[in-house]
Amino acid sequence: MRKMLAIVSRVLTGASQKPGAASEAGRVLLAARNFANDASFDIKKCDVHRLEDEPPTTAVLTREEGLKYYKIMQTVLSDGIESGPAV
Repeated sequence: MRKMLAIVSRVLTGASQKPGAASEAGRVLLAARNFANDASFDIKKCDVHRLEDEPPTTAVLTREEGLKYYKIMQTVLSDGIESGPAV
């Protein structure tokens, strides 16, 4: 989950990567980052079974949605840390 948060954070902030460095963001199929505060993602096609419609192959994440998801994930993470290790 932390890797996903870091990727979303880098996409939303538009942070540049070090040249030649292999990063997690390079593994995500990032289609575009425009200046309208949203990011478009290409999603790999998946095999479907008994579905009438296939899942979409593109997704758009706005800055506000990304920040909302980030805050929710941070809350869940902190709650898990505070509850202690699972036995």
